Amino acid sequence: ELLRAADLSIGKTVLAGARVPGAAVTYQITVTNQGPNDVTGATVADTPPAAVTHVAWTCTAGSGATCASSGSGALADTAAIQVGSTITYTVTGTIAASATGDLENTATVAPPGSTTDLVAAAFERLLPQADRHELSGSVREDLIRLMDRQADVIEQAPLQVTTVAWLAMVPERAGEQSN
Repeated sequence: ELLRAADLSIGKTVLAGARVPGAAVTYQITVTNQGPNDVTGATVADTPPAAVTHVAWTCTAGSGATCASSGSGALADTAAIQVGSTITYTVTGTIAASATGDLENTATVAPPGSTTDLVAAAFERLLPQADRHELSGSVREDLIRLMDRQADVIEQAPLQVTTVAWLAMVPERAGEQSN
């Protein structure tokens, strides 16, 4: 089965604002598709912290991309992004006068169900799946047997394949950017 895969990335920066209670703040969120396939139906989301009010956003789509032009409240958009294209969201809000502590939130981008994240697809293809035949015990016993089989497959994989697969698993999940 051929997989449609895309390497979607997201970045988030603070453009303006002193990040003090009562002040305005502006974030820029950039979504890019590094391919190898175009994506239609990517989900872009950014829920601001409760201390940021009066949130509004606009979107500028690069050549070969589409997005909703604007919205208010949490960013929740469905976008189309051709290979090499970029979408830029500008999110503005006001930090509540009573705000304390850190203002952290996470912007995410996810491919539609018909497209596989490239890192996950590579990981799945590099490490073959364990044989699932002859699973007929209880669910617990079958899961233990399947995990043992998968451990054997990983143990038998060439060192280079295992290394590449583990390096692909970064501490911060692909497709997320915190700020």
